[in-house]
Amino acid sequence: MWRPPAAGLLFRRVLHSSRQCAAPLPRLYRYWVDVHGQLFLYDTVPKNLTSCFKSVSFLNFFFERVQAQPLAHQVPLGTPPSETETWHWTQDSAALADMLQGNQSDGWHTIWTRLQQEGMAWVSRCQGEWNVIHAVDTPIVFRQLTDDGHLVWGGDYTLPWDPSQLRVHPGTGYLYHPSPVPPLRRVQAQGVSPFGPYSLIASHVVLQHLSDGLHLDLEEGGGTLEWGGRTYPLRWLSLPHDLAPPRP
Repeated sequence: MWRPPAAGLLFRRVLHSSRQCAAPLPRLYRYWVDVHGQLFLYDTVPKNLTSCFKSVSFLNFFFERVQAQPLAHQVPLGTPPSETETWHWTQDSAALADMLQGNQSDGWHTIWTRLQQEGMAWVSRCQGEWNVIHAVDTPIVFRQLTDDGHLVWGGDYTLPWDPSQLRVHPGTGYLYHPSPVPPLRRVQAQGVSPFGPYSLIASHVVLQHLSDGLHLDLEEGGGTLEWGGRTYPLRWLSLPHDLAPPRP
């Protein structure tokens, strides 16, 4: 299956020697997750099925390490810059070095603040490499619903489908399911997802599998879903809590 050349190169880079990951300066790479759960390098234009990352192993590796960036709860989330910019300050190693002169804690605070102000609320880390992420909606998006009742996220990770736990966004009508806990962190997470309480179900999943039994009522609140011979009530998301990144 075709994939952008950068995908394989990046996958080898994040996996191979610790010597490279020991650099004194962070290596920052910017990414974009759209409402379909597709992952792109930030400045990829156009963003579509042919230009997203497709390697299952890379997507699993990347998404299971996603977590809120350190200042996600302290600095208001800003608007992402243009995707067509040919240069970004994260590419300037001299500027990054200047930020880290003196008190490094202040330097990291400056870097994370600027990223949060540019809509980068999430990060997937590999030692000295920081893959910062702008998520158009939630960082994890369920991209498939299998015949045996599992939602697919990342590359091919799955989560049991539970229609009794669905939530509806009161403003958009989008449908959400409780977020997964990645295999990498199931022990230390103690059941709390690092992705926030709820994650988006992609619209194509809703249209393909749920639309016949889905009845939304955005005026009265929620609606119902007929599934497997039962009718499930749909409740509103509790905003902003249900879509907020978890606190450290």
